[in-house]
Amino acid sequence: MKLLALLALITLSACSVNPSQRSPSSILSESTRISLDGDAREDLHIDAKVLKDDLNGHSFREFILQAQARGYGKIVFDPNYSTFRSFSMTDSTSIAGDFFLLIGTKFSGDDETIRRGDYDDVYETARRLSWLKFRVIINLVASVDDLRSALANRNPTIITWTSHGNETGFYDFNQIKVPPSIFKNTSPSVYQFILTACNGFSAMQDTYKPHIPATMKYWSWDRLVYHPTDLKKLLEDNTIWNPFMHYPGELTYKNLVCKKSGERYQITHARELLPIGGGTYDNVENCNYIVANSNDHFVCYREGEKWQIYNKKHRKVIAGTAFDNNYDCNSRISNTYAKKVCRRVASDDKFHFIDGETNVVSTESFDGLNACYDHLNTLSE
Repeated sequence: MKLLALLALITLSACSVNPSQRSPSSILSESTRISLDGDAREDLHIDAKVLKDDLNGHSFREFILQAQARGYGKIVFDPNYSTFRSFSMTDSTSIAGDFFLLIGTKFSGDDETIRRGDYDDVYETARRLSWLKFRVIINLVASVDDLRSALANRNPTIITWTSHGNETGFYDFNQIKVPPSIFKNTSPSVYQFILTACNGFSAMQDTYKPHIPATMKYWSWDRLVYHPTDLKKLLEDNTIWNPFMHYPGELTYKNLVCKKSGERYQITHARELLPIGGGTYDNVENCNYIVANSNDHFVCYREGEKWQIYNKKHRKVIAGTAFDNNYDCNSRISNTYAKKVCRRVASDDKFHFIDGETNVVSTESFDGLNACYDHLNTLSE
């Protein structure tokens, strides 16, 4: 059965491999509080926290174009680094792993120009993966050598490659066809490969598949690439894609780990090996997804058909925090400020915040969720 056509980052009006190059330019945004001072020969490392606090889709586009104009080819959003430094693909990491967004298309006025709106989706992709504790590497001028380096990565790795393509292959930024043999020596840590190129499914099946290791799951599609929001939609739909499919090894994060419980999996306190409640998961991928979304104080917990916020320190579900789906619950705890999270309280139908350390509900109340979080933002400054 053909794999679903799932991903695209760049709008393509043609799939030829002879685009003319155009030098991008942009005006600095006053609201973008990121310095581009540094050595452009190195990669640009940024604390992933800016994806949450400092950037939005519009300023992200301006920032990307500024970085290109300065000569940066690779931008790394990493929770461990906030300064300029050389980047090694073999650096060990305590986060979930590395997510590569490798873009192998040139820019031109009449071909696959990245539209202003497309940057909103690229930004949302980077932000969503940073929530899952992945180090996000965006390479704007990806070459065959860049792909070869990513395929040799020692950390758990997902690679998304976006470029021109046809039924026999796909091409890099220098219009060089990516050789099939590039997959021969793929690291066992590279467990997903997502090809976003025209007619990519045919190319993967007919040209590259004989060299792809069984440990690496891949996606591609057999059509022209037109939809830049596909990746964003994919990440929102856990029924189709999970970043922990084929994940190599055990994921331990914030003293949580998934352990086998009969034929299912259960979230467990890693040091004490005590399970969190009685909830179990059909597979380790879904269980790992919950672990990766946790933080120092909270994790989402499934109770029947609803999701609730669980206080890890006090080892109890926070009453009144029922959500219809996992994504809404995880989004709520991702906005934890000053060790506190906001929720609606049934007694007065207003929003209060819960202290992760004490599990006490605030006496202060707010008419809306945003007002509650605005208050927490002032506490975390």
